[in-house]
Amino acid sequence: MKKIWLMMLAIVMSIGAAGCGSDANPVGTWHVHFDVSCDGTYGQTDWHISSNGTFVDVRGDAGTWSVATAAITLTYSNGTVYSGTVENNNASMSGRMNNAQGQPVCWDATKISSTP
Repeated sequence: MKKIWLMMLAIVMSIGAAGCGSDANPVGTWHVHFDVSCDGTYGQTDWHISSNGTFVDVRGDAGTWSVATAAITLTYSNGTVYSGTVENNNASMSGRMNNAQGQPVCWDATKISSTP
């Protein structure tokens, strides 16, 4: 019984700790790998994420972003929405979502610069 109680206490403490702290800071330049259909075939781009809530990729496609704690959402003007999690002390992001055509997309990104 004591072992179960200790395990439950550890779980509750870890959940509480995950909800504490400030929002992630994604501002900077990110190298992104994306896999339409999540079948192991990756494409790549860079995102330049600005502090004013906007971003642009290397093709010039742009959109807006928002973050709440570690959950990030990047919405392209064409309707594609990347949602995921900022991880590793703002050094990486990853997620799985559907593009504007409804196809699943797996993605991950590594921060390569703190400036957009």
